[in-house]
Amino acid sequence: MLTTLQRQTANLKMRIIELGWALSPPGCVHAHRLKQMNHDYSEMADAMGYRGEKHLFKYAMYIYLHLMGTHFIIRNLCDFFKASTHVEKYMNHYFEKSNRLF
Repeated sequence: MLTTLQRQTANLKMRIIELGWALSPPGCVHAHRLKQMNHDYSEMADAMGYRGEKHLFKYAMYIYLHLMGTHFIIRNLCDFFKASTHVEKYMNHYFEKSNRLF
């Protein structure tokens, strides 16, 4: 699950960069997967204007609400995984459809 979440985090970060937010490219700053995800989500949330509590799940809820307009309640890793998977499907669908326009 953590490997999938880490991959989804990197993909989400690239999608957000494609949407025009100035972020560093996905990389590996921390060897611990959760610390790396926290670092990436913190950077994405800060770029989007987040000023709340410093917590991975709070960052994720803010980013997902900001991108999709859908509020996810994330209390544990299982909720985080489900929400991340849903957002990944949404973003992939969005980018697949937008490429057909150009």
